Amino acid sequence: MDLEDEDTQKELLTRQYQAQGISQAQITKKLTRLEANGTLEEEAKDAQEYLLAQEEEQAATFKAQALLDAQAREKAC
Repeated sequence: MDLEDEDTQKELLTRQYQAQGISQAQITKKLTRLEANGTLEEEAKDAQEYLLAQEEEQAATFKAQALLDAQAREKAC
C-alpha cells in the first residue's frame, strides 16, 4: 500500500473514521482539514496501524470463538 499516494491516505482515514461511526460529512471535513494542515500522510499512517490492530483483534476473536464452538460440540457428543 503506497502511503505517499493521497487517494490511499484518504481511503485509509475514511475506513478508520467509518469504523469509529463518524458521519460522511464529518469525514469530509476532517480530510479537508488534514489536507490543509499537511498532516494527511502522518494521520494515514496512524489510521493504517489502527485498522491493522482492529483486523488482528477480530481475527483473535474469531479464533477464540471457533475454539469455544469446537469445545461445545465435543461436549455435546
